Amino acid sequence: SFPTRRSSDLAILLNAGILSDSKKYDEALEAINKYLELDNNNAESYYFKGLILNDLEKYEEAKDAIFWAIRINPTIAKYYNQMARSFMKLGNFEDALIYAKEAIEIDQNELAFKKQAYEIALKLGDEKKIELYKNQLKRSEEILKRR
Repeated sequence: SFPTRRSSDLAILLNAGILSDSKKYDEALEAINKYLELDNNNAESYYFKGLILNDLEKYEEAKDAIFWAIRINPTIAKYYNQMARSFMKLGNFEDALIYAKEAIEIDQNELAFKKQAYEIALKLGDEKKIELYKNQLKRSEEILKRR
C-alpha cells in the first residue's frame, strides 16, 4: 500500500507553491522547511526548496537541497538540470556541464537541457564540447520542426 499524506501536509506544500508563485520566497522557504520536517524523504520537496533558494540567489544552499533530491531519486532529469543551473550561478562550469550532461542522458528529448549544456560549453570555451552540444541541439530542433 502507498503511504498517504495528511491533508495538512498537502496544504503546507500548496501554500509553499502559492507563496513562491507570488514571489514571497522567504515565506515559501519557511513553508517548505516545515513540510520537510514532516517528510524528509520527499525528493520533489527538496527540489522545490532548491528552486526557491535559487530564486533567493542562495546558490550554495540550493545546491545542497537539490543534492538531496538527487540522492532520494536519482532518475529525475530536472533535478540534474537544476543542479547544473546552481553550479552555473556559482561560476563552476565544469561541474555544471557534468550535471547538464546527466540531465540529457536521462531525458534526451528535452530541448531546454541541450540548450543549457550548449550555453555551459560556450562559457567553458571548450571547442569540442561546444560542437558536440551545438550538434545535439541542432538535431533536436530539426526533429521538432518535422513534428
